[in-house]
Amino acid sequence: MLAFQKKLSNIFYLLIGFPSTAMGFALSIQIAVLSWILRTKSGALWRWQ
Repeated sequence: MLAFQKKLSNIFYLLIGFPSTAMGFALSIQIAVLSWILRTKSGALWRWQ
């Protein structure tokens, strides 16, 4: 580890991780909404009967 890396705090790493966490959450919401839209528009998506 480099000297400056040892000085970085856990809060710094937490702040660095927020954008990827937010993007992952947004992607999951988009997938859920898209599947809901397709299910309600077609009425047959993911119905196995």
